Amino acid sequence: MTEPAVAVLHAQIDTARGVEQHDRYAPCRVDDFAGKGYQYWALGHVHKRQQVHGDPVAWYPGNLQRRNFRETGARGALLVTVPPGGEPVVEFRPLAPVRWETLHLDGLDGVSSLAGLHGAARAAFETCQRDADVLDGQRWMLRFELSGPCLIAEELRDREQREELEGRSKTSSMLLAVPTGFEPAIFSLTGRYARPLHYGTIFSPAL
Repeated sequence: MTEPAVAVLHAQIDTARGVEQHDRYAPCRVDDFAGKGYQYWALGHVHKRQQVHGDPVAWYPGNLQRRNFRETGARGALLVTVPPGGEPVVEFRPLAPVRWETLHLDGLDGVSSLAGLHGAARAAFETCQRDADVLDGQRWMLRFELSGPCLIAEELRDREQREELEGRSKTSSMLLAVPTGFEPAIFSLTGRYARPLHYGTIFSPAL
């Protein structure tokens, strides 16, 4: 019986998604995998989990732990079963204790208070927590992007109101941090309309 053959390669596949976020390193094409006698190609370099070829099967597993808000979603490892002469079976296993997500809040034209905005943020977070790949005791790094009409745009420009919003988050399981000196980038609003913006980071739960 022929033992399965697996190739391990750290390289940049030119057609991979997210490849532009990484330095150019050992560039190659999926055509280069053909005819080499390997049943599975385990790839490294691009941090976005994805299959880049089907025959032979080739995957980037992504990284075990995301590092910033460009790397959102569940992270972990691929469990690959390679039977002799058979097709590899690839299964994702979430492992990252801290998960990074950017949550988009729109449809805010009915939000008329900071409490309402906090509630919208919490609702979006609770939806995210229902994802199938969320671990027990999952820790989070969250960034919210607000867009669309907003009745409290003027209030969001006010430092005291933002501090109140932070205070609301501290009494819940969320901690909202609005970086000092970052107000123009965070609260870039025009009239009652909020352009897409990053307005802070939430880490929850602490333990």
